[in-house]
Amino acid sequence: MTGAISASGTTSNNITIAGSNTSPVTITATGSTTNIGINAITQGTGTFSVSGSTTADTINLAGGAGGSNAVTISATGTDSSISVNVVPKGTGGLQVNGANNNIAMVGSATGNPVAIGAASTSSDINVNTVVLGKGTGNVQFGNAGVNAATAQGTTTGNPVIFGAGGIGSDANLGINISPQGTGTASAVTITGGRLQATGTAPTAAAGANAGTGPPSPVISGNNVRGVVTWGTGTGPAAGAQVVVTFANGGFAAAPNVQVTESTTATAAAALGGIFVSAIGTTSFTISSVLAPAASQGNTIYGAYFHIIG
Repeated sequence: MTGAISASGTTSNNITIAGSNTSPVTITATGSTTNIGINAITQGTGTFSVSGSTTADTINLAGGAGGSNAVTISATGTDSSISVNVVPKGTGGLQVNGANNNIAMVGSATGNPVAIGAASTSSDINVNTVVLGKGTGNVQFGNAGVNAATAQGTTTGNPVIFGAGGIGSDANLGINISPQGTGTASAVTITGGRLQATGTAPTAAAGANAGTGPPSPVISGNNVRGVVTWGTGTGPAAGAQVVVTFANGGFAAAPNVQVTESTTATAAAALGGIFVSAIGTTSFTISSVLAPAASQGNTIYGAYFHIIG
């Protein structure tokens, strides 16, 4: 049977319910008006429920109680945990509309992340997306784990806060900045008036004038500051003593590098002083004015370095 049931009052607009053998049942509005809505209105605080025939779980729609109360969409049923899925078609997204600018949520294919962003039906080319916690609450970013990154706004005159938090029992949580592929990450913090930098340590190798068979230099620090020590082999000469190679591929342009003696032997008059003889995007070279003593261990000569890129 392909007939439909129509219900109408004294007006010219009606609601029609049509069954089908293979397609979903259809509820439509008909009438002489160009645009006709369909309202399902419950009594009092009752809710409107929609459920399938093979599950005890339902979705409920409840109107607000007036004033500033929001409309509620919720799930009910015998299951202890029930998700609510809103699924657009194809690559379409879900938009939560304001007047003209909206927040958009878009799913993706396997292996790709979901996206939460801003959309607009107005002429705005650039639209910000703001996520706000309530009161002094923060915004947390995490996955299935209990630890998360947090972002928190503050009152006028105070800085915003990026930190670590979550619902776990860990009393101490570190923060790692992980670039993708060969990308770089630099972290500089100011704590109690102290400038502190962290990151991957550069590498060091003996320079061309450190003699035959010199020991391997020792280095610690990062692409901002550190210390390197070195020794000599037989027959060293004035000139290049150690070459420091920057971590993470170096810099787009050659940075400024300053060095200061870190050991007594390096500061002694016999060496004549040290200086940076070459700076490139990937490395710098420390040289001596005079020839160092031969066959010295890799902690005898040394320098502190500071890099500004």
